[in-house]
Amino acid sequence: MPLRLRYHPGLASLTFLLFLTCSSGGRGGGPVAPVVQTGSIRVTTTTTGEEGSLDRNGFTLVVDGLAPRSIASNGAMNFLDLSAGSHTVRLDGAAENCEIGGENPRNATVLAGEAVQVAFTITCATVTGTIVVKTITTGGLDPDGYTISIDGGASQPITDTEPKTFAGLATGRHDLLLGGLDAGCTLNQPNPHSLILIGSGMSTVNFHVACPIT
Repeated sequence: MPLRLRYHPGLASLTFLLFLTCSSGGRGGGPVAPVVQTGSIRVTTTTTGEEGSLDRNGFTLVVDGLAPRSIASNGAMNFLDLSAGSHTVRLDGAAENCEIGGENPRNATVLAGEAVQVAFTITCATVTGTIVVKTITTGGLDPDGYTISIDGGASQPITDTEPKTFAGLATGRHDLLLGGLDAGCTLNQPNPHSLILIGSGMSTVNFHVACPIT
């Protein structure tokens, strides 16, 4: 017995709609790419100053109050997968002789799929310290006093009652030479005397002189 197909207008319309939907999806070239909702912040640090004054320990960066991350004095760091919108960037750890230019913390607006640049400029002043030199004489006195020179410079007079102050000295090693000792007077320490000046503090050097009683 032959099979008879009955035409149904509603079924034909549904079949045609399904055909159009599948056909349009096939010509789209694959799945639609997801919309990017995050961006990034790239932070750079540029430190200037004379040799010996730079903050060699570097700094720390804090974004939105999260855990701090270390960055070099002249460095760069990326913060990825940040939500679009406003974020706070703060630079910490600057030495006392270094000044951070501009606002700190500062706001950075992140756009989806893009990287925003945040540049910190740090200026470090030269660090200087002070050395105070004293002479302490036991036994007999040296009536005309002594002389003191630093780092091979000119000699200056010094006595037990008038210490000598050398200010504005760069950090590092300095050599102090005591001269003008009378015959028979001796020092109980190396001469010249060397010391390392650290930071902007003050160091005191005592020269102990022993002279014969006359």
